[in-house]
Amino acid sequence: MICGAAQGMELAGRVLHCLGGPASVWAWALAAGVALVSALLAWRARRPPAARLAGVLGFTLVAALLALAIERPVLRQVLGQGEGGRILVLLDASESFWREPAAAVSALALAAERIGGFLETVPLAERPLWRGELRSFGAAAGVSGADNTAENLVEALRRHRVAVPEPATDLRAGLVSALAGLRGRGGPRMVVLVSDLLAGAPPGDGLLAEFRAEGIPVHLVAAGASAPAAGLIAADIGPEHVPGEDVVLRGTVLGAGELTLTRGAQTARLSVPPGDRLRALRLSTGFDQRGLQGVGLGFVTPAGVQGRSLFTLVRGPARLLAFGPAPWPRRCPRRAGGSSAPIPPRRPRRWIMTWW
Repeated sequence: MICGAAQGMELAGRVLHCLGGPASVWAWALAAGVALVSALLAWRARRPPAARLAGVLGFTLVAALLALAIERPVLRQVLGQGEGGRILVLLDASESFWREPAAAVSALALAAERIGGFLETVPLAERPLWRGELRSFGAAAGVSGADNTAENLVEALRRHRVAVPEPATDLRAGLVSALAGLRGRGGPRMVVLVSDLLAGAPPGDGLLAEFRAEGIPVHLVAAGASAPAAGLIAADIGPEHVPGEDVVLRGTVLGAGELTLTRGAQTARLSVPPGDRLRALRLSTGFDQRGLQGVGLGFVTPAGVQGRSLFTLVRGPARLLAFGPAPWPRRCPRRAGGSSAPIPPRRPRRWIMTWW
């Protein structure tokens, strides 16, 4: 009620809005009831008048503040005519992102859903002032859609497709293009980046500092194909092995980097020179224990670190444990280092009963 009476008042360039619903009326009715009951209890109390007045005012103030909080007063910035927020969607148009079209389309739908959810929080009178733009980046960056309202941007994202993906990804060029498109614009601004972040080189801390200086947040919707287009393409290990034998790991890489093989506390490294074709690599290791064993295979590049965990089953010879006098196990073949010494029989446990 108090917030509703002052709704629309301008304070320091902002407008007061009340987001509370019908519950605010009942909250003020409850506050009035609390004030009335407090006054009756104070009138019947045998205390000094100042103490009774302080009690009534304290309970009334607490109830009024709770009712005011239920009205949810907020201050929103006033946007002039022709000036509003701006949403720029930066879309990855590389082959690694569009190799699986279903995953790419799902990412676009998720980005559209998040933008639509944000626009629902904007007051209805301010939504037409929000503008939207779609830009894509691959080997270079460019504008993929006309400047439109933010509500139309949501539908354009759901319908957008890339017919011929780019063979390379320059994430820095895309971010530079997005920053140039938003710099100098009035009102709140934001970037929605839809990418798998598999780029030739990282954007750098300096460029990210420029986004922070401009007050432009970058929201990420990460998606892409299940297999990368560069770096560690594939890796494989056999299903079963024997302890002590060489275990061969096969991998396929594209580009330069450092291949790492981790097994427990041991790590082996292999430098891979630059190249523009797929190359098959073979690494060997071994296992000393039986059961399910695993190794970690990583590929370190300037763009980041890729890794895969591979598991295999290590089967060993059968082990035999015999209790009691059994001369026949001695005739079984033994593995080097094994033991065929008999285990002494356990003595029978004796029970002692004591009467008290």
